[in-house]
Amino acid sequence: MSARLKGRRLRAEAAIDGITAWAQSQGDVQGLALVGSYAYGRPPMASDVDIVLVTADKDRHISGMEWARSIDRRPRLIRRQDALRML
Repeated sequence: MSARLKGRRLRAEAAIDGITAWAQSQGDVQGLALVGSYAYGRPPMASDVDIVLVTADKDRHISGMEWARSIDRRPRLIRRQDALRML
């Protein structure tokens, strides 16, 4: 493994640890899932860290995304989805 890839993976692991610690401290976070190539254990060089956040207060966590900036300088919200409600 190249030094560059190793450094990238170490930063990704630190981000995963940071988001996990943050989520555990939030009363409204009901779940957190790591998905994508890091979840499968085979991230390529250009891979990002993909997470799913399950929360009772989505607007709090989407507006501004300050919580994510404390972990990564350039977080991006790719998709937001409301839970489907079964009738």
